[in-house]
Amino acid sequence: MGSMRSVVALALLLAGCGDDLDLDRCLPEGFADGEAMIAGEPLGPFVRAAQVTTSSSQVPLTHAFVFEETAGTCGEASTTGKHLVIAFCEPPTETEYTVVPASQLACPGQQAVALVERAGGEDLIRANAGTVTITHAGACVAGTYALTFGGDMMEGGFDVAVCP
Repeated sequence: MGSMRSVVALALLLAGCGDDLDLDRCLPEGFADGEAMIAGEPLGPFVRAAQVTTSSSQVPLTHAFVFEETAGTCGEASTTGKHLVIAFCEPPTETEYTVVPASQLACPGQQAVALVERAGGEDLIRANAGTVTITHAGACVAGTYALTFGGDMMEGGFDVAVCP
């Protein structure tokens, strides 16, 4: 009976954290890979990835993936390092999103915006194009991204922990 419970627990954990990714990546701090030179500055490696709820009167973006270079708890903004932010109008679902400049964002829809911020929230650069593909949505959100920042490109995979 104990082994059956272990199988059920493993199946539930697999269902919550993407099909092809390591079980330890999504909880508690999430996972995102990718390293690049963006606007003349190194970005990555990332040590945590979280989905947070946002509020802004400037744009109708309500959910964001935040890939952090420094450790911390789910949803806690880092005070050092840089972070990659990918923001959505609605909770992300299993589909492909087109990354557009904020001035071209249409909500609702399958568009997102992306930017790199320095510690303290100062924008370094915003993406002008790209895609984000969600392959699994749930307690962990899994997928891939490919972003263009001017002439610089960055791509990778993620298994994002959804913060409470």
